Amino acid sequence: MAVYFVTGKLGSGKTLAAVGRIKDKLHAGCKVATNLDIRLEKMFGEKSRRAVVYRLPDKPGIDDLDAIGIGNPSYDESKNGLLVLDECGTWFNSRQWADKERQQVINWFLHARKKGWDVIFIVQNIAIVDKQAKLALAEHVVYCRRLDKMSIPGISIIWKIITGDPLRLPKLHVASVRYGDLPTSLIVDRWWYWGFDLYDCYDTKQAFSDFYPHSTYQLLAPWYVIGRYRLPLTWNKIMRLTKIHWKQFSRPIVAGAFFAAGIAAAIYFRDPVVIPAEPLPVATAAVEVLPDADQDESQSDEAPAKPERPVHDRYADWRIDGHFRLGEKQAYLLRSPDGVVVSVDNIRRKGVDVFPIDNCQVKLVSTTDLSDWVSVYANVCSPEPSTEAVATAPPARSLKPAEYVPPATRLTVVNSGKPGHLW
Repeated sequence: MAVYFVTGKLGSGKTLAAVGRIKDKLHAGCKVATNLDIRLEKMFGEKSRRAVVYRLPDKPGIDDLDAIGIGNPSYDESKNGLLVLDECGTWFNSRQWADKERQQVINWFLHARKKGWDVIFIVQNIAIVDKQAKLALAEHVVYCRRLDKMSIPGISIIWKIITGDPLRLPKLHVASVRYGDLPTSLIVDRWWYWGFDLYDCYDTKQAFSDFYPHSTYQLLAPWYVIGRYRLPLTWNKIMRLTKIHWKQFSRPIVAGAFFAAGIAAAIYFRDPVVIPAEPLPVATAAVEVLPDADQDESQSDEAPAKPERPVHDRYADWRIDGHFRLGEKQAYLLRSPDGVVVSVDNIRRKGVDVFPIDNCQVKLVSTTDLSDWVSVYANVCSPEPSTEAVATAPPARSLKPAEYVPPATRLTVVNSGKPGHLW
């Protein structure tokens, strides 16, 4: 037989260690008697049928102890039952213990081994227990500690200085079992509990009273209280639960689905946004291929190559095919005798200066020889005298760069009146 006095300060895990021993005994198929409120369904589940637990009054007397009977009818002490009594400091002491009851209860505990029971007394300190009971029964004294209450020497101080919070060890419950009632007695065992699986197995806020209304009784196994009333989770049960939940949440789900579908349809079938572009003149005849407009500026500054033929010879038969006006600036499209339409910018790249006269006439002058020039007319306009044109023609080098019109500029188109041509 083993008798344990489990001691420790408030919150050190005394009751937790005792509940851990209760769970081990019930797993082994042994009986348990205690004045703790044990929750068997949390400890073993709702289908457990074999757990045998007797609930004693908060402060049991001799009649309550006799009611639990024999804990182990065999001689195998490993099958002994376990008797756990909490808050023994409130009634298991010489001041509050009635004289008539004290000796009978002590005698019962002295014969607990013959009745097949191991005993655990839970008390804050062994010194407050009745001296006669302590001398006769204190075979083992258990000292409970919580590691998270302890700090790491040196490291915890540095950590607190840096972060402001103390550095603690994990919340592990350690119960040191000493053989004897002295603090220096030999340690014969240690119980280790994390406690996560034990917190729900008992009422941590249980209060012990002198006026407990019940006598000793046996707790029914969880199967007889909860398990047998549970409906089996069959396919029909699952479908029924699905219908219940669907009926509850169907309206918001369907409304949300239709709303999302409407937004998706509106995005998919919406008309594309088309930005109308201004019409640009398009030549029906073949167009001369122009050089790349993104040439380096350094190439544009090079001296133009000398034309192979004189200007008045090359452009004598050319005609104005289109005229553009943007404010005070003018630009032209010229058509060759072969039907090729080019812009005046392309003609400037060939070493020819362009001088606008009006919408019917433009003057082309060689950049290397001012006497080499020619006037190009529209088909519906009359040519002016050549002498006047030569007299009024300004030097080619005196043109301002602002008079040149970029070819990529969108311009206002003015119709000359001739069908099929742009002016």
